[in-house]
Amino acid sequence: MRNYINLFILKSFILIPFFPLFTSCGNEDAEVLSQRKCPFWGCSGKNICLKNLDVCVRPCEKDVDCPGDFLCKKYFKDNFTFSGRKGKFCFKATGKLNDFCTRYDQACGRDLACVDGICRRICISDDQCPEDHLCKMEVLSTDSLHPNSNYHVCALATKKTGDKCANSKEPLCSRDNVCIDSMCRKLCSLDSHCPPETRCTGRGTSGWRGRMRYLSGDEPDFRYCQ
Repeated sequence: MRNYINLFILKSFILIPFFPLFTSCGNEDAEVLSQRKCPFWGCSGKNICLKNLDVCVRPCEKDVDCPGDFLCKKYFKDNFTFSGRKGKFCFKATGKLNDFCTRYDQACGRDLACVDGICRRICISDDQCPEDHLCKMEVLSTDSLHPNSNYHVCALATKKTGDKCANSKEPLCSRDNVCIDSMCRKLCSLDSHCPPETRCTGRGTSGWRGRMRYLSGDEPDFRYCQ
């Protein structure tokens, strides 16, 4: 009887070191997609254990590094791993346009960014935004040590001519208006484009470069009714 017990113990010690090999083979993606708890022998393959949440995650650089509908959206520095690890990891990202979001547990889907708690469309021009939005909200990326760290997202732009406005606060002036002296003013090129009792005499510039060009004798960047 003692020999059988000794043999069982011996087999157990032999099998334990190889147990992770049998359980982790071909299991890396499933481990991430199911947000599986970290096993005592460690996560599979490239996956690592996010200590504070006790789940296996996949370090990544791009979305293609992630399985299923997970995207390379989360930063290790946002989660208190105390490891000093830099970079990002794959996270389930299913938030749709205008959905509520956070940097910690509710990520936005592809081509969207979580800004001010809302999933917003990343854009380069107004044409990439919904009709009642403008590509005017500039965001400083949390990954600010990387090049091209500033990007733009679509911002709600529904205020009409004559409404009070602020360039830094939503909603912004609509597409055919511009915020001048805290009031939405209609863009124009002729007096006939303006509301009654106003004329297309306002001159505006975009940024300091536009202002320098205008002061040097160039045409303004835009005209507005006043």
